[in-house]
Amino acid sequence: MKACAIIAEYNPYHNGHEYQAKLARAKSQADCVIAIMSGNFTQRGEVALIDKWKRAEMALKSGAIDLIVELPVHIAVQSADFFGAGAVKIAKSLQCDFLSFGTDNQAEIDYQAFGEFFIANEEEITKRLTDYPDKSTPYPMKMTEILRVLCHEFPLDFSSPNHILGMSYAKENARGEQHLQLIPIQRIENHHLDSELTGAISSGTAIRKAWLNQKSLEQGVSTQTLEILTQTKTTDWEDYFPLLKYRIESSTLQELANIYQMHEGIEVRMKEKMQIAQNFDEFLNLIHTKRYTKNRLRRLCCYLLWNVNEEEIEHARNYAFPIVLGMNEAGKRYLNEKKAEFTTPLLSKIGKREKGMELSRKVDSIYQLASAEIEEQTRGRFPMFIEGY
Repeated sequence: MKACAIIAEYNPYHNGHEYQAKLARAKSQADCVIAIMSGNFTQRGEVALIDKWKRAEMALKSGAIDLIVELPVHIAVQSADFFGAGAVKIAKSLQCDFLSFGTDNQAEIDYQAFGEFFIANEEEITKRLTDYPDKSTPYPMKMTEILRVLCHEFPLDFSSPNHILGMSYAKENARGEQHLQLIPIQRIENHHLDSELTGAISSGTAIRKAWLNQKSLEQGVSTQTLEILTQTKTTDWEDYFPLLKYRIESSTLQELANIYQMHEGIEVRMKEKMQIAQNFDEFLNLIHTKRYTKNRLRRLCCYLLWNVNEEEIEHARNYAFPIVLGMNEAGKRYLNEKKAEFTTPLLSKIGKREKGMELSRKVDSIYQLASAEIEEQTRGRFPMFIEGY
């Protein structure tokens, strides 16, 4: 069986995701479409609107996805390069043949060629990063300037989050001897960060905003997705703001400095601004600077909420594995046929003694703290099997 991987968040699963998955299947002629999906927190540091199990159910019931594997949390909540590298490694370990992803870039770009160019010139790119004169410039801006000089033949658009992720996938895909065939899918009818609904295919940002503001979503999502949304407790950062406030207020500056990715004294600013912030959005605006993007700060807030340090992340890098969330009949056949060839263990559940999964258990438990209505995320959970889709 041939497999096409899609690296996704499905926050929530909507018509644009279904369009991409169906087009990826048609272009690849894959027998199985595998979604490698973030768990309860996303790459840009957002709290997922609904839990990972419900989002997996949405995708499987669309009939466009056959197998859903959770991207471990130490990879899922990272900058684009680390997120992309970790996700592509999992796609390769699952013996996928293709990798499809959405792109906002309007110009045609050969992502495969870009990845090969980057790897061939990685030493020079790294040197230019090290020698960059203004050390206070954020990494994305430095990389943008360097690549525009070195890769001028590629139409690179660094204002597009999905295009940046696509380049991260391409770079990792070009490493080593196993290369997936890349299938970029052009977004239609909307941009990733559009905040207003645009009809049958709207951005995830617009859909989350509309749902939280109690607006109708009948056009933007399927009836299955809408039904699951209606029956499920939804969350956002405001639900966790009191917990984040407690964490910051009750910790010393030294304890805050020990949190993963807490650098350059930002803990002082966070502790100071938390004393006056009334909600999460206000807190984010108060601590935001040119050097610290909002995405980076949201991820840092995740690490604070989880009370996680460098050692825990490093332990997860060495021992944490992806987890099967659900499948249909085609997904089940793929697992039966290919599992012996997987180069990374694939878990069907997290037991009490699973070494390396402590962070996953902790993060899922914290996610549940928002409401008693949120179902158990780890203990006693097994992959769902969806028939008839």
